[in-house]
Amino acid sequence: VSQSRYSPLQDSSWTVLNAMKIPGIIVGISQNGQRKFIYSGYADKESGLPMQPDQQLEIGSITKTFTAYLLCKVLQYHRISDTSSFIRWLPDSVQKNANLMGKSFLQLLNHTSGLSRLPSNLRGTREQPYAGYSEQDLYGYLTSVKPNRDSTYDYSNLGMGLAGQLACVLSQQSYATLVDRYIVRPLKLTSTGLEANPKLPICTGYMNGRATPYWQMGALQGAGGIKSTPVDMLTYLEFIVENQDDPIVKTIMTPTKKVNETLSIARAWHWLLLPDQQKILWHNGGTYGFSTFCGINSASNIVTGK
Repeated sequence: VSQSRYSPLQDSSWTVLNAMKIPGIIVGISQNGQRKFIYSGYADKESGLPMQPDQQLEIGSITKTFTAYLLCKVLQYHRISDTSSFIRWLPDSVQKNANLMGKSFLQLLNHTSGLSRLPSNLRGTREQPYAGYSEQDLYGYLTSVKPNRDSTYDYSNLGMGLAGQLACVLSQQSYATLVDRYIVRPLKLTSTGLEANPKLPICTGYMNGRATPYWQMGALQGAGGIKSTPVDMLTYLEFIVENQDDPIVKTIMTPTKKVNETLSIARAWHWLLLPDQQKILWHNGGTYGFSTFCGINSASNIVTGK
């Protein structure tokens, strides 16, 4: 496979697209620095813009892997263990909530904090469920929240959004600045960030055949607010493969809790054990307009994103 080779899918793929009622699909594959993109359909069906690897889209909850990386970087800089309790860095009103005592950064990153999937005080719209959710809303909810106490795995957008917020508090920088400082600039990503880039061709998201706006996630942006391109995402995954001896990369890849016989959770990332004993490091994402997935085959170092 030649570097950055683009390959339209065969005509038979239209049967799949029509059956699934989706306008377009793109898959990127990388092994040993050699890339291939396979795609079909439209990035925008109204204008007829075809799907291409350099188009920006919402990556949804894959954002959580960015949050885990940058929070670990911030904690390393401040010499704070991620097993430490995070409550001391929250406002006084939240620190009075004894139910949060002892909850750690790690528990936010591996979904064992006991926090619910979403806070109950979201007040967004049907198309923008997180719209207007502020730091004050988040802290207000946390003043009286009662997490589960058994530390079992329970996937939480709230917990990972709080992890992103804590990275901002500790560093005294915005989440967008942290993403740029620790990921975008070091990896030389050209089209990744919280805001859609108006200079790029943008994929339109669709739900039930209707165009949907990109989410604005407010204080929970660390749970799913990043936009990127297939090209940038392969660069991101290649970085992880090529730097597994880096202390932070090694940390975020290390399993922390067994969910079941085939699934374990690291920090944001999940490990899946296949029937043939191969292991896949993966995360998926979903907004009202996009469904995404990225994975790394630990045996062959093949990375895949779609």
